[in-house]
Amino acid sequence: MEKEIKIALFSPSSLPSIRSYQRGIKILRKNNISFKSFVDFSESSPSFKAFLFYELITAKEYDFIWAVRGGFGAIKLIPYLDE
Repeated sequence: MEKEIKIALFSPSSLPSIRSYQRGIKILRKNNISFKSFVDFSESSPSFKAFLFYELITAKEYDFIWAVRGGFGAIKLIPYLDE
């Protein structure tokens, strides 16, 4: 029996449109991919996103962390990851 893969969804920079995000979620569900979304459509500070990212990469719960959208804003997390 294969191990179930668990994926954490995360948004390190700008958010996708809600429509694009929902379309992606629908694809994951259609393919029975186990995931938990940590995407928050309210405005989050870079320090909070860095904290969340750190928590996700150090947790043993998830096999993969998928960025729902990457971009220039992700660089703003770097100073906080060193703390």
